[in-house]
Amino acid sequence: NSTLEALASGLPVITSDTNGGAEVVAPDAGEVIAYGDLSKRLAEAMFVWSDPQRLAAARGPARQAAERHPLSDKM
Repeated sequence: NSTLEALASGLPVITSDTNGGAEVVAPDAGEVIAYGDLSKRLAEAMFVWSDPQRLAAARGPARQAAERHPLSDKM
């Protein structure tokens, strides 16, 4: 639920491909990192998503990703 809550708040999500959050996060609303590349890719993703313009552009797609999820009406 924390992934959906973050997306619904307009926050992009960085997650690994080993949990359910990977099914919800669209490329324009965050990033899914392969488990084997976790430490290297996490550092790269944190750098990329620290850009204020990219964050602002991801707010709408993040909300839309959360709204498409079947559990969104239960939050």
